[in-house]
Amino acid sequence: LIKHAVFTPHLSEASFAHKRSVRLDEIDSLPAGDIKRLIMPNSKTSANKADIGIVILAAGQGRRSGSNKLMVENKDGQPLFMRAVNAAIASDAKPVFVVTGFRHEEMEEWLDKLDINVLYNPAFAAGIKTSISMGLKSMPLSCDGAILLPADMPNITAADLNKLIDKFDKSAEKQLCMLACKGIKSNPVLWSRSLYDKADIVPENAQIRVIFAEHADYTQTLEVRDKKKLFDVNFPNDVKIFAGS
Repeated sequence: LIKHAVFTPHLSEASFAHKRSVRLDEIDSLPAGDIKRLIMPNSKTSANKADIGIVILAAGQGRRSGSNKLMVENKDGQPLFMRAVNAAIASDAKPVFVVTGFRHEEMEEWLDKLDINVLYNPAFAAGIKTSISMGLKSMPLSCDGAILLPADMPNITAADLNKLIDKFDKSAEKQLCMLACKGIKSNPVLWSRSLYDKADIVPENAQIRVIFAEHADYTQTLEVRDKKKLFDVNFPNDVKIFAGS
């Protein structure tokens, strides 16, 4: 809350209290009572297939894009962040969490009737790590791992997410799976439960430095041929490209 107060220009009561907020200050996972209230659609996961949840990171302010990019609509009339949400819902990943923050009221109008779990992050201005932590701490213990998916990647599909899940070996204690194009690693990233305390997303300057070197021994990558598949909306021109799609 202190970080939120320092970094947020305009504060209101809603900044610190929200009907969908979850307090996770000193616990590693949701209490049993809260887990029972999670939205968990029926899954057809086989005995050999891992149970994987997904956290969609949709709390940021999008300052570099010059606008609230996640609410920018394309020709289909849906905002950017809903591309990631729809892909997650159609995938084998269960449960689905969407972490909101900046202008969360507008997002939740789109999310209200979907089979997903919405977590409002009041400290969103302190950085994406706060959203990652909230999402992973909310993941039920029944999940073998979790996918971290930034909400500004409109071309990621349910099929892409399922490929990550299929690549995941539930018998391995430590595991990390991600997409890559010509060797350059990209989001989304699937983390095994034992690595939640280290979990992060691939930084945007991934092409100029080594990524996740400490995890190299147990990292698996899925090569993507079309670079457009990994397109993320960061700057004003990216917003124009998405809006015209």
